[in-house]
Amino acid sequence: MAKKREITIPYGFIPRAYQIPKWNYIANGGKRAVSVWHRRAGKDLTEWNLLICEAFKRVGSYYYFFPYYKQGKKVIWNGIDGSGRQFLSYIPKQLIDGKPNSTEMYVKLVNGSLIQIIGTDNIDAVVGTNPVGCIFSEYSLQDPRAWDYVSPILRENDGWAVFNFTPRGMNHGWDLFQSAMKNPNWYCERLAACYHPEFNPQGAGNGLGVTGVLTPEQIDEELASGRSESLIRQEYFVDFQASSDDILIPLNLIDQAIDRPVAYKNAPLVAGLDVGLSLSGDPTALVIRQGGKIVAMEEVRLDDYDQIAGWAYRHMMEHKCFTVMVDGIGWGQGAFQALRRLYPSLTVQSVNVAEKASADDRFARLRDEIWWKVREWFEEKQNCIPSGLALTDKLRAELSNVKYDFTPSSKIKVMGKREMKKVENGGKSPNLADALGLSLYGGAIAMKQTFERVKKTSRLCA
Repeated sequence: MAKKREITIPYGFIPRAYQIPKWNYIANGGKRAVSVWHRRAGKDLTEWNLLICEAFKRVGSYYYFFPYYKQGKKVIWNGIDGSGRQFLSYIPKQLIDGKPNSTEMYVKLVNGSLIQIIGTDNIDAVVGTNPVGCIFSEYSLQDPRAWDYVSPILRENDGWAVFNFTPRGMNHGWDLFQSAMKNPNWYCERLAACYHPEFNPQGAGNGLGVTGVLTPEQIDEELASGRSESLIRQEYFVDFQASSDDILIPLNLIDQAIDRPVAYKNAPLVAGLDVGLSLSGDPTALVIRQGGKIVAMEEVRLDDYDQIAGWAYRHMMEHKCFTVMVDGIGWGQGAFQALRRLYPSLTVQSVNVAEKASADDRFARLRDEIWWKVREWFEEKQNCIPSGLALTDKLRAELSNVKYDFTPSSKIKVMGKREMKKVENGGKSPNLADALGLSLYGGAIAMKQTFERVKKTSRLCA
């Protein structure tokens, strides 16, 4: 008779001291946990082993979500940890039922549980599933709709979810962290790499814990090697407000514009209208600007073009604004036609952001040029976003998450709206920010219209 062999789970993994509190929280029945850990803190190795342990405690499906399918394959399925050990080897072979499925990246266990790696870039892979435990790795880069789909399932079957990520601006990751901080039923932590006299002084009272994985000297070496300060703040000191090098508009420029004392009493008013399809959850946004100051921001969910036009007209008349730029692609074209037909006193212009940029040697298309105008508007430091407007925080979040890159021909290309909506903006379209850009694009037209009105008034007076 073969002698039975005892196998201990976790299988050859010992968590570090700072990894134990969250581990114990889930192991002892906790249901929701958010960990904002710095780069190289061992997020995936810890939570992969946590998932394995929980899969042997309760029979069910366990999902490890990554932003992309290929990323899950690289990090876990084919991944090797710092000691040279394969991630999959943390599941003892004796406890695997059959052969792991490399195509769908799942492993069946002898107790009946299933562990699968899923990319949220294929959102259809999430719909209709019934997991009892989930890890959301690098959640700040994921499509947040995956959690929207899974959340009610876990609530119904008393399952658990763990989120780990390094900050990527004030997007849906920031929203989740803030929500968890206020909810006593959630475990929540934020850990930096170390104390540092410049980035994280000891005793600063900022509520930021440390892992001690790196030393201040190693951080200084990173800086000396050419790493930017903003990248260091984001990656090693988990700073949500640090802007990575590919962020179009740094958050500090946006914050400096909040309630900046500027006066544009005689400047023309111009509005930007970005039309959203409310059936898909996107509102229509209107931004009215006078010179460097935003005077009004509004949102509405309507699908009738005449109603959208009437709504925009009423708000424009409240501020005596007679010029509006409309994103004329798709749904915007219907609103543009309605505004021109119903309100002939307005100057209404349709803007096709997919067209060639006026400075086509610098920008891939007009949309990129308009977004660059928004950046320059902040860089000039002569603008103001009043904190008293109800949508100021939302605009701030939308603006601070826009990224840009360069094409092979060295032209500036801003992240596409579909990609922006999918990940960086928490599954939401940046309609307010787009409306602001349209208003800036229409500045010259508003100035000309004001000049014509002054000339007409002068002739009447004469």
